[in-house]
Amino acid sequence: MFNKLRSFDDMGEPGEDDRWKPFDDLKAYMKKTFPTVDKDLKPLMLTGHLDVVPATTSLDRWTYPPFEGVIEEEWIYGRGTSDCKNNVIGILTALEYMLRNGWNPTRTIIAAFGMDEEVGGERGATTINDFLGKHYGPQGIAMIVDEGGMGIETLYGTQFALPGMAEKGYGNFVIQVDMAGGHSSVPSKHTSIGILSKIIAEIEDEDLFEPDMRQTSPMWGYMQCVATHGKDKVPRWITDAVRTKRPDLAKVGNKFASVSSANRYLIQTSKAATVITGGNKVNALPESAVVTINSRIDLYSDVAEVSQAYLAIMRKVANAHNLSIQGESNKDGDGYSIGNISLTVNQPGPPSPITPTDSSAFVVFAKAVQAAFGGDVITAPSSMTGNTDTRHYVSIE
Repeated sequence: MFNKLRSFDDMGEPGEDDRWKPFDDLKAYMKKTFPTVDKDLKPLMLTGHLDVVPATTSLDRWTYPPFEGVIEEEWIYGRGTSDCKNNVIGILTALEYMLRNGWNPTRTIIAAFGMDEEVGGERGATTINDFLGKHYGPQGIAMIVDEGGMGIETLYGTQFALPGMAEKGYGNFVIQVDMAGGHSSVPSKHTSIGILSKIIAEIEDEDLFEPDMRQTSPMWGYMQCVATHGKDKVPRWITDAVRTKRPDLAKVGNKFASVSSANRYLIQTSKAATVITGGNKVNALPESAVVTINSRIDLYSDVAEVSQAYLAIMRKVANAHNLSIQGESNKDGDGYSIGNISLTVNQPGPPSPITPTDSSAFVVFAKAVQAAFGGDVITAPSSMTGNTDTRHYVSIE
């Protein structure tokens, strides 16, 4: 069922694009399979998403085909098994079981599942948000539990549950180089693809973003929990940092980031060239070349700051090769340029608010974790390196 629910970047509107049809089948399946859950419920909100990322290349590298849902002993292989169809079915199964067995919740529960989270949630989560906003009003939902978090891990002799208390911001930074075309038999020194390649290489090679550790960060709270509840071999740099009255947060952030890439991008803006286009004929010089740099923006940064970092690289390359920036000359002299480099940002979104650990929501969540997994499990704040549909629900929570 879920193996057909794929989100492509070029999806048309529902009813017009046949790739939305499998979601109708899923809706019918859920109504039949979970009849007790399928009621009007409110205002604890449990969420997940129904779609998965397509897999169209390097299929020979998969242990099993990505959309066959192969079960081998205790493992399920396939797209969506961890992101996050296990959550969706787990939520519905639990609610169905409890309601069928006479459970009467003290507050209504909303199960909200978007169908386009993997391409930004602009149709699914935004529509859910608009509906719930009209029904409950701003901040009308007591608590939202989305897919975010690092699960349960054993660290330093203790089991920790690590829910994401905040999500980074988001932006697709689209850099386009436009130059004169021509024939490949008489080429210019640099083509639009060559210039764009220089920009990409500079972005990858430059340390544009640095770790940013602050005492309001969920990851500072994580280190406090580890130092307090870890039983063996908690690193000295962690215990010293959290017990110092005036810790060197820059030093701590760099140390935290050096542990692993996963650590680094909990407290630092990321940069990744993910989609590139340019040229359509082997003997023609391409007039345009385009790259998308996908960035997940640190909790203490924003889209404007990240844009300025990329623009600085663009200006550097433009100066070296006599190109304009955003249609304006980038060099002293007569203003002549051989082309233009432009930057636009698609799907920009700010970092989420940070859920405080002294909130009732955090206490409820921690107690639920211990009820399910054991009284020795410690809930410690964590963060998200990515984004979920939660970013569309900020106004109602």
